[in-house]
Amino acid sequence: MRNLSKILWCLLFLTLVVGCDQYDREAHADECGTNWRAGNYGVYEFFCPYEVHPIKQIYSVGDTITITCEMTDTIYDENSQRDYHIPDFPFRSTFTMWYFPGNGEVLSGLRYTSWELDSIITDRNYVQNSGKISDHIAFRYHGQGPGTGAGYYFRIDIVLDTVGTFIIQAEDLLQQSDINGRYTGDYKFDCMLPESPLLYQIKNRLTHEDHLDDYDDEIEQITNDVWNGTRGDAGYQKIILRRSAGYAFEVR
Repeated sequence: MRNLSKILWCLLFLTLVVGCDQYDREAHADECGTNWRAGNYGVYEFFCPYEVHPIKQIYSVGDTITITCEMTDTIYDENSQRDYHIPDFPFRSTFTMWYFPGNGEVLSGLRYTSWELDSIITDRNYVQNSGKISDHIAFRYHGQGPGTGAGYYFRIDIVLDTVGTFIIQAEDLLQQSDINGRYTGDYKFDCMLPESPLLYQIKNRLTHEDHLDDYDDEIEQITNDVWNGTRGDAGYQKIILRRSAGYAFEVR
């Protein structure tokens, strides 16, 4: 009888726990977005608009291009389809530039151009991938927005010194997490389940044409020669590029 009583209490406890979890999900469904509503992990998908100036597919040696991202501290979440006021957001972004000289190699474009980063550089890493060098500049956004308002600002100016094909990428890294990818930072988010392995996704997207569809061979090189297929096939690599301000062009 005593054991039966313990079992009943355990069943009641589990029912309450499951019920509370379901209630919390439903109560925050409108705020936390479709992933939450579907019962999957709640993930913020913040949109950051990137632009290249001037927009061309073919540049001349000596031309300068400027890549910028400028926004206020009210950021749009594509998952919940609403704006969030997010001061002091802990961005952890990187900028990469792939260079294809036309001989079958893929190299670091940052070593074949002159550039100046108008942002807060936190680190510069030289990562060896299957014998190919890819330089990743890790940076923080400036704490300023359009005009004099609060927000975020990133800019890099690149002088195109070398003939060839280039693909740029600005990817934000998941940060402040443990070895399993679970969030350990101090920034407070309202919609996250305790078991969520992801905190947020930053979608750095161009607001204009990216030319990526014309450079499938180069994207295939990135997929196989740099990442060794660890990031999926070339089709998925293109999706990653488009989520991280991917932009392809030539210098002649």
